[in-house]
Amino acid sequence: MTVKKFFKNLFGEYPTEPDITFGRFSDLYKPAYKNESWEKALDFYEKKQYTASIRYFLDYLHDEHTGNVWIEPGNEEKIRFSLCQGSKLIEGFANQDGFFATAKIARCEPISLGALRSLLEENYDLRYSCFALGSDDILTMVMHTDYLDASPYKLYYGLKELATRADRRDDVLVSTFSELSAIQSGKIVELSKEEKEIKFSFYQDSLDRAIHIANQDAEKLEKYPGLVSYMMMSTAFLIDYLLIPEGMIMEHIENIYHWFFQTNDLPPHRKNAGILLELQEMKKLDRDNVYKELYNTKFTFGNLMPGNHTNLQEMIDMEMKHFNWYMENELEAYAIYIPKYIASMLLYTYAMPLPDKQLLHLLIRVLENDFFVRLGYVSLIKADGKLDSSRLAHCLALITAAGSGLYEGIKLDAGKLDCRDIYRFSSSFLVMIYQLKIQKL
Repeated sequence: MTVKKFFKNLFGEYPTEPDITFGRFSDLYKPAYKNESWEKALDFYEKKQYTASIRYFLDYLHDEHTGNVWIEPGNEEKIRFSLCQGSKLIEGFANQDGFFATAKIARCEPISLGALRSLLEENYDLRYSCFALGSDDILTMVMHTDYLDASPYKLYYGLKELATRADRRDDVLVSTFSELSAIQSGKIVELSKEEKEIKFSFYQDSLDRAIHIANQDAEKLEKYPGLVSYMMMSTAFLIDYLLIPEGMIMEHIENIYHWFFQTNDLPPHRKNAGILLELQEMKKLDRDNVYKELYNTKFTFGNLMPGNHTNLQEMIDMEMKHFNWYMENELEAYAIYIPKYIASMLLYTYAMPLPDKQLLHLLIRVLENDFFVRLGYVSLIKADGKLDSSRLAHCLALITAAGSGLYEGIKLDAGKLDCRDIYRFSSSFLVMIYQLKIQKL
C-alpha cells in the first residue's frame, strides 16, 4: 500500500475524506522492482553499452503512478527525455557526444548584474552542474558528461543537483531581483481556493501564536530559551509539513533550521532572536504571495535524508525528558510544542520508515485536529474535548496492516494510550512508538 493510498483510506468507513498530500517528497520509497532497473543500468554501463544503461537509469527514475519521466520512443541513436521536479521541467538527451540536461530558471531582461553575481558564486558550490545565461537571455542550469564518465551514480547525483537546485532557486531569484521574470515549465496543479484559504489561515494563526508567545511571554520564558526554540521551530516545521510551501517560505524555514543547528557558537537567546526574525518575515507575506507557493506538482528527486527507527528513538529519548520536566513545573501550555517538534522535525529531516512516518503523521493529526477537520477529515477529538479512542485504535490497526508485509516488529496496542488529555496522549503515544522494534523484512 502506498503512503498516499494509506492516508486516503485512513478511515475506510468515511469515504468522503479528502486525498491531500502532506510532507516533502522522497524518492526513497521506490517499489522493489525498480532496483532491477538500477542493477541493469549498472551492468550495461560496465559493459560499455551506454545507451542501454541510460535507458534503464531513466526507467529507474520513472514513477508509473505520477508519470514524472517521459522518454521519446523509437530512436536508438539519440535518447530524448524530460522529467518533472516541482515547478521545473528538466529536459535532456544522450547521443554519441554524451549526456546533456538543462532546466530553465528565469528570463533575464534586462540583464541583472546582481543575479548573475549571485549565481556565479553559487557555481563554486555545485559539483555536477552550473548556472549559465543563454543567448536568448534565459538563465539556465546545465549538466553535461561524456559517456565514459556517465555512470548511473553520477547521472543520479548530477540530475538531482540540477533538478532540486533549479526548483528551489527560481521563485527566490524572481522575488529578489526585479529584472527577472518567472518561467513555469513544470506541471503545476492549482489547489482549490477553499483549500488555499484554510492553509493560509493556519499559516497566519500559527505564526501569530508563535510570535505572540516569543514577544509577550519573553520575561516569563527568559529562563527557558530551549522551550522558546521548541515553540518557534515546531511552528516552522509544521508549516512545512502541512502546507509544503515553495519559494520564499521554504527559504525562511531553511534559514530557521540553519540558525539553530549550524550556528553553534551563538548562545540560545541569540539563536532565538534570529529564528524569531525569520518568523516575522514569513508573517509579512500577504495572502497573494502565500497562495503562489501552495500548489501540487510532480517530483523525481527528494532532499530528505534516509532515516531509521533509531533516529526516532534517539529524538524521543533526548527530548521527552524535557517535556516531562516542563509538565511537572506547570508549563504544559508551552510543553505541548515538544511533541510537535519531535514529529515535525523528524519528518522535516528524514525519509522515515513507512510505519514511523504514518505514526508521526497520526500524532500531528491529533495535535492539529482543527486544521484537519477544516480540510474535511474526520475529527479525532470528540465534541466534549476528549480524544476518540475508538477511531485512534482503528488508525493503529490500519498502520499495522499497512506495514505488516514490509516490516516486522509492528505491534501497536491502543490500550497503551492515555487519552485523558492531549498531554498524556502525546507522551504515551511517543512511548508506544519508542518501544517498537521495526525492522525491514
